[in-house]
Amino acid sequence: MKITGNDIDIHVNGVTLCYDDLGDGAVPILFIHGFPFDKSSWQPQVKFLKSKRRVIAYDIRGYGKSTEGNEKVSMDLFADDLVNFMDALRIEKAVVCGLSMGGYILLTAITDTRNGSKPMYYVIHNASVILRKEKKHVQRRSG
Repeated sequence: MKITGNDIDIHVNGVTLCYDDLGDGAVPILFIHGFPFDKSSWQPQVKFLKSKRRVIAYDIRGYGKSTEGNEKVSMDLFADDLVNFMDALRIEKAVVCGLSMGGYILLTAITDTRNGSKPMYYVIHNASVILRKEKKHVQRRSG
């Protein structure tokens, strides 16, 4: 049974993640906040979309109401949390939106094998790693 509401706790990857799960729909929209924020930074989007879609925003480990655990924090660890979080909620397919550090987490999750065959449609905003790669590519081409 799906639990819905605000400030729901779930044990994932050795930590407790706090999340909001509102609305209804087969393919949820999942929001990953940036540094140094928490899930409340997505509140305007959640509020707007919850009447149309299932929307989920979570606090990454060590932020907001989520616990931080004992492991050394890394993008790989955050990405493992994301994939395990989706598995715990039985999310097979999602639209995932990452802002800044949330974009880094999403990029890490989709660019290696930890994601398996889980389909994700993604939106990444203001993750400067993309810009740096593009700049290098443009610089190499131009000279």
